[in-house]
Amino acid sequence: MKSQLFLFLLLLIFSKSWAQNKYPPFSKLTTYCSTSDDGTVISKTYYVSNYVQGNWLEAFLYCKAFDMDLASFDTLDEVNAVAAIKKAQSNLFTSYTLIGGMSNKMNSNDWFWVSNGNKISYTIPWNWGEPNNYGGKEWCLSIGPTADAMKFNDIACHKLFVDDLSFMCQQVDTTADSC
Repeated sequence: MKSQLFLFLLLLIFSKSWAQNKYPPFSKLTTYCSTSDDGTVISKTYYVSNYVQGNWLEAFLYCKAFDMDLASFDTLDEVNAVAAIKKAQSNLFTSYTLIGGMSNKMNSNDWFWVSNGNKISYTIPWNWGEPNNYGGKEWCLSIGPTADAMKFNDIACHKLFVDDLSFMCQQVDTTADSC
């Protein structure tokens, strides 16, 4: 545990010095572009990491150390676009992949994205039998390992992943004129 904390602190210190788009522990997936209701172009670049052990909160902090957020998908079209990349690069998705969704502990059907606080307004493509809030402690979101689908799973935020952790971060750019 102390060695993981030391590594995390080093990453916080040195992450600012790495050039943009050069995140050593991450593999770049894709960039998804959309336009908000007010006409702002939103460009999201997604990265996945399979190199760090921990839980959902540690994945959240790890993304933050690189000026990113755990991934969020504002529309079902965005889910489908990332699903196509997930299928093409299935070698990066051999386990459950943590993403930036959480539920209200009192209502496991009320999900939102931590990066922007937006409620998930579309019908979530759940894995079979999910969400089940197993043990009353599954308040965080992950994507299942199935290569040909992007199915969501609720997961315990504190669950420690040792050998099979992966998580997806996003870098959002709202300054682009177009994509």
